[in-house]
Amino acid sequence: MSTDKNFSSFFSENKSLVREYLDVKVKLLKLQAIKASSRSLGLVFTVFLVASFALFVILFLGIAFALWLGGVTGSNVVGFAGGAGVFFIFLLLIAIFRKPLFMDPLVRKILSQMSHDLYESDKHEQNQQHGQS
Repeated sequence: MSTDKNFSSFFSENKSLVREYLDVKVKLLKLQAIKASSRSLGLVFTVFLVASFALFVILFLGIAFALWLGGVTGSNVVGFAGGAGVFFIFLLLIAIFRKPLFMDPLVRKILSQMSHDLYESDKHEQNQQHGQS
């Protein structure tokens, strides 16, 4: 009977500590998820900005190419048709190779950042546990 009383008193005394530990652990997991998702969102935003800048550069280079080709052929219609043809070829190449060129590297980068964040947090947690014992 005394063993049962010892166990029940132990559990009642440490119940609040266990609850506090679990609350802190849940908050830590939420913060880690926020950190990983914010880094991923930052990466996506950076890719969007770079892609937007590249789009404008390609657009102006296409206009310059079309004007140059129009000057060479003597007809702006032929020049801009040639420019449109070049854009169409680029569009086809991007559509064909979209997954290996854009999707796979972006997904790999996001996953590597998330796994790096999780690895760092696990390593930090292990260092804290070893430092306390």
